[in-house]
Amino acid sequence: MDDAVALFKTALNMAHITATTTCEVKYRPDRLPDVLKALICQRGHVVRVTMLSQSAEDKLALNRLHRRIRKRLMVHFNNKLESKLYRTSEMGGSNRSFFWKFAKRIKNRGLTPLPLLHEGNIVVESDENKATLFVNVLAIQAVASCSLYSNDDSFPQLSLHLPVNYEPLYLVYADQVQAIIEALPKRKAPGPNGITNEMLKKMSLIGIHYLYLLLKSSMLLGAFQFDGRRRSL
Repeated sequence: MDDAVALFKTALNMAHITATTTCEVKYRPDRLPDVLKALICQRGHVVRVTMLSQSAEDKLALNRLHRRIRKRLMVHFNNKLESKLYRTSEMGGSNRSFFWKFAKRIKNRGLTPLPLLHEGNIVVESDENKATLFVNVLAIQAVASCSLYSNDDSFPQLSLHLPVNYEPLYLVYADQVQAIIEALPKRKAPGPNGITNEMLKKMSLIGIHYLYLLLKSSMLLGAFQFDGRRRSL
């Protein structure tokens, strides 16, 4: 189970590398709280929880877990606030003001506010034999999606689904996650204003060259003025 939780955390961390991560974990309902505990460290994520099971015991267990972690992880069940937040991530306009008010509320509670167009979903589906935890972390630039699943507790696997132009489909174990991350196509990450590192390097070189020319011209101008004073004397 520890390997599965570690792999689950790795897949969540890949959201910051691949921009889009989809994790699906299948376990028995009695092991579901152990998997959800891995989310406690993911501070700053706004998570939507949808309980598809009609089992009263599963809903009660999830409500207990929600009360335990809601101070450290923003968890919202299906309600008006959740639907409004979802529309905010997909649309602009008047919804943006609501999002930033909501982000301010998160910040006041000591959590890191999320960037715009960033959303998290948790879908829990339960029956007699298994419980499915589905986490979908979306960002602005979609690069890849990962499906994390395990038929039992001893063989956690990670299935990395690349876009159509990136073939083939990878199916790896936990110890091969880093190799898959390194095999992903390298993309230059733009800065906060869309400026890449190469652009900054070119701008700095141009700036140094400009300062050199300015210094050289000022030195020539200073020498000319000094000679002029001597001649006038």
